[in-house]
Amino acid sequence: MASTSCPEVVTYNLNGKMVYVPPAQSYEQALDFALKEFADDLRNIKRDRISFSVLVHAEKSLRSVRIGAMAWPAVVSSLKRFEIIEVRVQPELYVEHVDGPPGYHVVTGEGESKEATEFYARSNPTRTPVKITSQKHPAGKGGIKPFFRLK
Repeated sequence: MASTSCPEVVTYNLNGKMVYVPPAQSYEQALDFALKEFADDLRNIKRDRISFSVLVHAEKSLRSVRIGAMAWPAVVSSLKRFEIIEVRVQPELYVEHVDGPPGYHVVTGEGESKEATEFYARSNPTRTPVKITSQKHPAGKGGIKPFFRLK
């Protein structure tokens, strides 16, 4: 049964390395403790990539449950003395497209206002205007003409 008051000491575990620490009063303080105690392992890791979890019995098995920042005080106060808090490093996100997501093909109507035309021109500077040479759509339907073409 979990204690009703905060334990005197808890255990942080990172990659099999364990250390006793006093229970942090806040999630930010927990990050400070982890960064100090595992300085070699976490030296180049940003704070937002570090998370904490505990093992709980659920559905007849042990499951890892991440501790959210808002829940930190409640979870820590319910831990048993020497209970293990897992320190985890979340994978770094890599962006494949340096230029950002692809743009959308913009099509405007025949009576497009000057304001709308200027807005579309400002909304994505990588687009270049297309000279409109025909009043009819290439498929024979009038009314909608391409205004921009992606580079």
